[in-house]
Amino acid sequence: MKQLFPIAGILCLCCLMTAEAASPIAGSAEAASAITGSAEAEGSSEQGIWGNAPRSSSASAVTPELAVPDSTWKKLDAKLEEYVKALERESTAVKEQECDFILETVTLQEIRDHAARKLYAHYRHSPVMGDEAVAIHLFDQWFSPGKVSFETNDEFTDAQVFASFNRSSLIGMQAPPVSLFTPDGSSLSFPTADGHPKILYFYDTDCALCKMTTPVLTRYLTDHPCEADLYAVYVGDSEKTWREARKNDFPAKVIHLWDPELTSGFQQFYGVLTTPKLFLIGDDGTILGRGLDVPALHLLLVRHHIGSVAAPLVDEGGHVGGQR
Repeated sequence: MKQLFPIAGILCLCCLMTAEAASPIAGSAEAASAITGSAEAEGSSEQGIWGNAPRSSSASAVTPELAVPDSTWKKLDAKLEEYVKALERESTAVKEQECDFILETVTLQEIRDHAARKLYAHYRHSPVMGDEAVAIHLFDQWFSPGKVSFETNDEFTDAQVFASFNRSSLIGMQAPPVSLFTPDGSSLSFPTADGHPKILYFYDTDCALCKMTTPVLTRYLTDHPCEADLYAVYVGDSEKTWREARKNDFPAKVIHLWDPELTSGFQQFYGVLTTPKLFLIGDDGTILGRGLDVPALHLLLVRHHIGSVAAPLVDEGGHVGGQR
């Protein structure tokens, strides 16, 4: 496993927090052992912040009460931020391994909980596409089994819902097939690995951001022809509204779908808790991009040789795809 340079600063700071700021419970040899690393403490095989227990162990046997000033926690947060920044260009797998290494190394529960929450928040809300997979990994491997904890039950429930609604459609996965309905009422199972890339767009006519995104997306695809088929999935339940949207908001060459009874499970499979949601799916059915906006879609189309680079994405006035 590759360890990057900021890890030393994190672990040294954790050691200092443990040695200088911890206040062991009076008369507790186990607590003292957790701080000093003494192997002589009764029933304790842990050695301070480093720990000699298996790397999958959850925490030291006894966690001392910490009296850590806010400034020290802020220093730890700064080191963690430095660390995740150094990992920014690494693969998802490396990021997951590095997060595991930090949390396995820190055996004092309060410090471990704090670090886990900070790492989770960073990757949950990261602007880097695909980082949400690291947040889901942290929930599945650390929070869900109880190795670390959020501060409130509501935070745990929110993370649980996020993981449930996003773990099936992460970057590199096969796009989960769902059966939706076409305007004539027939059922269509998609996406399929049929050799054609696909742009998957979930929208609602009552969504303010969709009202901005839909014309930008359709204008961009008109001005930048590509091999990908556009699948526009209306998430509402008004047939009249859907019919008007198909007529007024989209060009002719669009595959329109909906599921008014919500029987397909597309919300959970594709994480459609809010709209819009934009995905790029490769010709082999692999998810190439998720949570996209139109500029990010353009970059992926070019990167995967699906779209044309002949026309500029943003004109001199700053309009995407010529949109005004």
